[in-house]
Amino acid sequence: MALHENPTNEPIEVAFRNLIQDAAWLTEELESLKQMLPEIPFADRPLGQESVLDILARIGTAHDQFFLPVFDRVQRREANAAPGLSSNFETRLKKATTSEEDPLKLLDMLISQRIALVGTLEKLDASAILRDISFKDGKTDVLTLIARMVRFDRNQLKQIAERMLAMDTKRHVPIDR
Repeated sequence: MALHENPTNEPIEVAFRNLIQDAAWLTEELESLKQMLPEIPFADRPLGQESVLDILARIGTAHDQFFLPVFDRVQRREANAAPGLSSNFETRLKKATTSEEDPLKLLDMLISQRIALVGTLEKLDASAILRDISFKDGKTDVLTLIARMVRFDRNQLKQIAERMLAMDTKRHVPIDR
């Protein structure tokens, strides 16, 4: 068994439930983002950086091509849950793009993906939580992979928040006195 990346003194089942709640948190954050997104230039790439749309595409690609298929296979107890995949999924996502130009449709798709993913995670039994997943470049247990996914999601949303904050400070917003 691989060592969980964030060991705590809480029982494994409690840590697992907490990670599922953290995974479900993305749905709420994406719903909140839907309210703000129409107000910002989501397709702009300031100074050659990624656009908000690019970052959302990376989240979608990670879930569609990596997390959901792996966790579906774990839930179905398939012997090889990560056939041909590298555990370093982030490198595959550097140039993730989307053909969807409507950020609200993309957000709806991401929300649906996350709801499906959380549903899959909730179906995992106690034996699956500590199961090792073999990748091309090593093994990782399910709990650690969920923790990495949550950390990845948070980092992506942090980038979006930073981008939105930077765009907001560039706009002159009159102060009502």
